[in-house]
Amino acid sequence: MLYKFLHKNNHKDLIIFFSGFASEPCLFDFDYKNTADILLIYAYDNLDFNFEYLKNYEHIYLLSWSMGVSVASYIFSDKKHMIKKAIAINGSDRPMQKGFGIDKRVFLLTIKTLTDASIQNFRDKMHSTNYFNKFNFERDSANLKSELNFLYQNFVDYTAKNCIFDKAIIGTCDQIFNSANLISNFKDRCKIQIQNIAHYDENCFKHYLCNLNAW
Repeated sequence: MLYKFLHKNNHKDLIIFFSGFASEPCLFDFDYKNTADILLIYAYDNLDFNFEYLKNYEHIYLLSWSMGVSVASYIFSDKKHMIKKAIAINGSDRPMQKGFGIDKRVFLLTIKTLTDASIQNFRDKMHSTNYFNKFNFERDSANLKSELNFLYQNFVDYTAKNCIFDKAIIGTCDQIFNSANLISNFKDRCKIQIQNIAHYDENCFKHYLCNLNAW
């Protein structure tokens, strides 16, 4: 996995942001003024999180999106005490369990058929047709296929031991994770907030990354 500070100003608080599959920092290039330090986690190829990044911070806030919800759940499953508040956006901590996430057959088919063209189609489904054309992505389809295969191998049978999240935000327009499945996943496990958003929603990310008071 890769680490990148989206914002660092020696703030006393840190937001750790576990992003989703095929993410890159350019997707979250916002105006970060008067907010906490923000550490982006992306490009998953291992689950060995470096906790040294959390040193010297008074409060740790955890934001996760898409498959980043699963990764964050795994890493902090027995370290919930380290987190002041945790929010999941359009993702599941039972990502390929029937009725709670993405059908594992769909996941496998996506890996087998992954090409530059299919990645474009995937990104169109994350928001809308050609929306992501404005971004300059650096990772190629071979790199993304390796990441997706890693996520499949490590999370195909994963079920969270406990829910680390205080709130789950679920988009009714999400074409990646079925919203009904996500509601079933988090029902009676944490607070659920339904929003009329797609899988990727810039305003939703800005709301939590740019303003600690929103938490």
